Amino acid sequence: MSGIFDAELRDQLAGARRAETEARAAGAEDGARAYAGRADALRRIADRHGIALPPDRA
Repeated sequence: MSGIFDAELRDQLAGARRAETEARAAGAEDGARAYAGRADALRRIADRHGIALPPDRA
């Protein structure tokens, strides 16, 4: 079951990162901040559950 949780979390994080990038490209800074917050929350969940994630891109 944890493999499914890991995969779902990674998929959601990738989606939040993509959406943040798209929002920034569209000039929607409020949206970009919202997606960045979502990504931060997902990283905290991963940390609590011991899920190793690749480092954020700079």
